[in-house]
Amino acid sequence: SALRTYLRPISDLVSALQSAGFGIDYLQKEGCPPLRIRGKGRRSINDVNSVDVDGSVSSQFISALLIAAPILFRGPSVEINVSSALISAPYVSMTVELCRMFGAQIDALPGSTRYNVNAVDYKSPGRLQIEPDASSGSVFGAWYVCCPEPLLRL
Repeated sequence: SALRTYLRPISDLVSALQSAGFGIDYLQKEGCPPLRIRGKGRRSINDVNSVDVDGSVSSQFISALLIAAPILFRGPSVEINVSSALISAPYVSMTVELCRMFGAQIDALPGSTRYNVNAVDYKSPGRLQIEPDASSGSVFGAWYVCCPEPLLRL
């Protein structure tokens, strides 16, 4: 629900963005949404060579930075350093591969916690087939198993 969103801690992502020059204020509870973000627009982040982010909280924070970095930083590149153990490396790897499909230039060694991201404009790869997400269907499977007389046919 929307209320749970306001309880989700995002201070690690906010800290990384603040270190890159974004003005961010918490509007309610410190460390949680909602936020007021004062950005500077495309290619506006100067004088930032690296951004550090904690990898033990959420892979989504690293993915957010990887997606945004090619168009935010004036470049020529920025290094995103994951400062602790990455809890969901496969999701970050998928993000890197998807960004590359759209023209991003991201260098990282397998198993690395450093990502060098070049400043580029994203380009459409044309047609892109996306695999269905089985996890989104798992709730219906669980419903089927838990209900003595299921009301749903899969």
